[in-house]
Amino acid sequence: MTLGAATRRDFGAHLLAWLGSLASVYASACQPAISSSSKVIEPSSQHEPLQLEPLTDLAIGAGLQWIVVASPQDLARHKVLSQSFARFIPPTRRHIFHRLTGIDLDAMQRLVVAGYERSVLFLMNGMFDPRATEEVFHNRFLQNGSRKVYRPDAVWSHGIVAGNEVRAIAALSPNVIAVEGGQAFRSKIALLLALGRLHRSPRAFDLPDMKRVYGELGDGVVHVLAPGPFEGDWQKALGGMLGVTSVIGARVRLLDDGQMNLAIRLAGSWQGDEKRAAAILLDRYGDMTNSSIGKLLHLHEPTLEPSPFERPDLVGVDVQLDGIRCLGGLYDVIAADLGDMLSLGRATDRIDDASMRDSDEDLHTHG
Repeated sequence: MTLGAATRRDFGAHLLAWLGSLASVYASACQPAISSSSKVIEPSSQHEPLQLEPLTDLAIGAGLQWIVVASPQDLARHKVLSQSFARFIPPTRRHIFHRLTGIDLDAMQRLVVAGYERSVLFLMNGMFDPRATEEVFHNRFLQNGSRKVYRPDAVWSHGIVAGNEVRAIAALSPNVIAVEGGQAFRSKIALLLALGRLHRSPRAFDLPDMKRVYGELGDGVVHVLAPGPFEGDWQKALGGMLGVTSVIGARVRLLDDGQMNLAIRLAGSWQGDEKRAAAILLDRYGDMTNSSIGKLLHLHEPTLEPSPFERPDLVGVDVQLDGIRCLGGLYDVIAADLGDMLSLGRATDRIDDASMRDSDEDLHTHG
């Protein structure tokens, strides 16, 4: 089964937005490798440590449309699914991406992606040297580049990159970066929140029912949540259920044998009609699994049949899927777009064959 390019791009847009936004910073040139001798900035004894945990608390709630919380290393190290996951970003591409951006995908422990009307904020922890990454970003701004050092361990820069687009980064030592594409102020807000300011500003999980739904979903490798109210055409989605939903969330949990447990939850007041609401949701899930995308992802072939979840304040669907087949289908959907984004446009065009050979030799030498 094949899908048109437009369909693939639409489906993969949110999954790949963070890579695309990072990549466009470097579309005009190639950045040399960051020196391994760069020093990690530790908090000064004169300052309180930055408030970097939980990472989701650095995403402001105002204007939030959706948020993704992921633990990529859980997939990368999974004994059954690691090879399927590695296909998305092979070692050589990860190495080049690190050279060009200062972002080591292999080191990333936690990823939070928050979507707003005109910008996307990417929060990553596990970074070895946030200040070195900020230097790379700052050096690639083509216009209006600006940097503000709030403290040695808290630096914010923003500017214009190729395509006349705004990019910004906050370096939050010892191990967090906040990158924003489209606008700049939410990365600045992330820095201010880390500094302990803006006490009255709600964070993403301070919005109504967000923290509750996140907790109800339980542990998982990926969580996706969207707060209401859902307006316009969205009110009619899922048989009209989104019109009375305060939060919709989904979670993927990995099992040891490579199975994926998918949970979907809708929070709302179902006024004693939760059984019917859960049945409608189960029916709409069935429609999705039988769509072209659903079949490509093998959602129509569960290893455990979908079952409804119902409570007066929460309805949902639980299903178990074959992880290898799902990741294989997802790769087929988005691989071409992911490859384009990780190639970083003209940046990697300037990496000659010798550089590629050096990269491969480095990878083989260092494992």
